[in-house]
Amino acid sequence: WRMLKTPWALAIAGLLLGGFHSGLRASDVSPRANFAIKSWESGLPSSSVIALAQSRDGYLWLGTFDGLARFDGDRFTVFDESEAPGLNSGPVVFLFGDTHGNLWVGTDTQGTKVIKDGQVRSLDIGTRQHEGRLTGAVEATNGDIWLVTANGQLCRYRDGHMDVWGPVAAYCRSLALETNGTLWVATGQELIAMDSTVVVSRQNQ
Repeated sequence: WRMLKTPWALAIAGLLLGGFHSGLRASDVSPRANFAIKSWESGLPSSSVIALAQSRDGYLWLGTFDGLARFDGDRFTVFDESEAPGLNSGPVVFLFGDTHGNLWVGTDTQGTKVIKDGQVRSLDIGTRQHEGRLTGAVEATNGDIWLVTANGQLCRYRDGHMDVWGPVAAYCRSLALETNGTLWVATGQELIAMDSTVVVSRQNQ
């Protein structure tokens, strides 16, 4: 594992894990461009959206301070205990949709859930506390799902089985995966690079 703490490395981490900001100005848009803007003011369990993901079937999922909602382009459906047993109305802080049709749901204090075909399953990773919440997820080209929790657990989901390593760091904030198999974990102070094949080989150590 390599730990990079130099300013340029952290700058790269910000671009890699935090997204790119185009800095588009109003003057950069053609005056002939027409944009239709529509807003929805009701239907969400909370007005504060803190997580967002799109599932393979096209639905948009939103995590709020008061639970999870699904948007079909016209209206919101709130997913609580009545709609999805096993999922309460607490804060949903992380969402990720994979190509297998799974929606990975990181709650603030109720652990990590995975939803598929309307069924909610709890995962035994992290902790049911704020320090153990899910903070990152990526999908490899072979279909493996890599997850990281705030308290440093690195997890791989393959064919219904979860492998767990770590802790890899004290406080993990995000996760990225290169096509060459390098996993990047961003913490509050450093960027950690790990060869995923080496991580797997250390499973029994």
